[in-house]
Amino acid sequence: MSSSLSRKRLYKFPHINYLHSWIETTMFSIQKIKGYL
Repeated sequence: MSSSLSRKRLYKFPHINYLHSWIETTMFSIQKIKGYL
C-alpha cells in the first residue's frame, strides 16, 4: 500500500523522481570507483 502511494507521489513529481534516480546513479558510480581504488 505504501509503495503504491509513493509511486503515485513520484508520478506526480517526475522531476523529483529524475533527480532521485540521478543521485542513485551517481552514488553507484562513486561506489564502483572506490571499489577500483
